[in-house]
Amino acid sequence: MTVADRRLDDVLAPLRDLHLADLLETIAGALDRGAHVRPEPWRRGPDGKVLRKGFLHLPGRHDLEVVKAGKATRPVVDTQMEIGFDAIETPDSSGFSMAIFPFQWQSAELVLETRQRMPNWTPLRLWFLEFVQSSYGEEAPDLHGALHGIGNPHRTGGKITFKIDFGSAPLRCVPALIEALGQTGAARGSLREATEVF
Repeated sequence: MTVADRRLDDVLAPLRDLHLADLLETIAGALDRGAHVRPEPWRRGPDGKVLRKGFLHLPGRHDLEVVKAGKATRPVVDTQMEIGFDAIETPDSSGFSMAIFPFQWQSAELVLETRQRMPNWTPLRLWFLEFVQSSYGEEAPDLHGALHGIGNPHRTGGKITFKIDFGSAPLRCVPALIEALGQTGAARGSLREATEVF
């Protein structure tokens, strides 16, 4: 782990911990009410197959599925409390740099400044596919340790914006995201609070 990665962990760990606490509290509350709970299930279509949506044709996860009296609901856990910190900038060896501002772990906005009209989205897609998979471990023993979703890109001038729901993904997904973005051809980026709910 580099010094930059440790700085990121120090800043991001409280954001992740806060959201995971809300997610686990919601799960515990549903269990206390006698419901059956499935944490972080795949988003599926009517045929039961995992849905792949959007420009990048990617799967996604719900926060949880609650089944009681034969009826299934999929509540969204929207952490409201905010944790402030001074913005940090993390340069990548490729020359790409990312500025990170306070944001909600489940509702982040990624803004990219691009060098070309159409960046190479393959590294971003591969990053998401790696971290949307289950990664049980000490960081989230009762959860999947996985990303939940990434929205379609929206272009405004020379900037492209994505919404990201980091779900229960491990902290190491953020340095990995920065590395992936450095391979897309983007010049710089920022991670900040989303202006709209994911």
